[in-house]
Amino acid sequence: MAAVDVVSHGEHHTYIALTENAVLWLAHRGAVGMMSWTPSPRDPECVAYARILFRLYGTAKKEDLTYALLAMRTLLRENRLEAIPMLDGHRGAALFVPFADIPLYDAMRAWLHSLCNRAAERHPDLLTVAAHDADRGNRVHLSVTKDAVGGFSSLPYSVAGNPELGMATPVEWNELGETENGTYTAHNSAQRLQRDVFAEMAAEIGVQRFASLRV
Repeated sequence: MAAVDVVSHGEHHTYIALTENAVLWLAHRGAVGMMSWTPSPRDPECVAYARILFRLYGTAKKEDLTYALLAMRTLLRENRLEAIPMLDGHRGAALFVPFADIPLYDAMRAWLHSLCNRAAERHPDLLTVAAHDADRGNRVHLSVTKDAVGGFSSLPYSVAGNPELGMATPVEWNELGETENGTYTAHNSAQRLQRDVFAEMAAEIGVQRFASLRV
C-alpha cells in the first residue's frame, strides 16, 4: 500500500495513503472511524478541504446543530464560499470547504479561527469557541484545530466507532432537519450510497481559491 510521509508536531510520521485498496484492506479487517486531515493529493502538507467541526454541549439539541450549520453557511457565503455539510455519525457535524489552490494549513487555520470567532460573536447563545468544556455551556462548539497536518477528523461515509455504527453522512442543505445522526448506519448505508452526495456537491461548488479571500 502507498504511504505518505509528513512532518507533524515537529516529527516525521508515516500514514497510509487514502487509496481504494487501502480502504478495502482496512474495512475487511473491521476498521471503523476512518479519518484524515483532507490534504491535497498533490501535496499532503497543503489543504484540499478545510474543515469546521461542530459538537453539541450541555443541553444543546439536534435542532441547534442544524441552526449552527446554517449560521456558518451564511458567514461563508458572505466570503463567497460554499461548503458541504456532513453529519459525523455521533452528535456532531462538519463543514467541508473545498479549495483548489492548495493553501498551507497554518494560513488556512488562522483564517478559520477568525471566521469562527466572528460566528460566535454574532450568535453568542448558539455558538461557542471556548477552549474549555466548562465554558461551552449549552451551545454548539466550533473547532478548527484539526486543520493541520496529522490532525484527523472523520471522512465522508466512514462508520463511527459507536454501538450504533453511525455513518458519517454528507447531506444536501435542504436535507438538514430531516436527515440526522443515526438516520444512516452500517446497517442501511447501502441505501444512502446509491448516490455520492459529497462528490455531487463538490462538483457543483467548483473552483474556490483561498488566495481570493481577505486574510
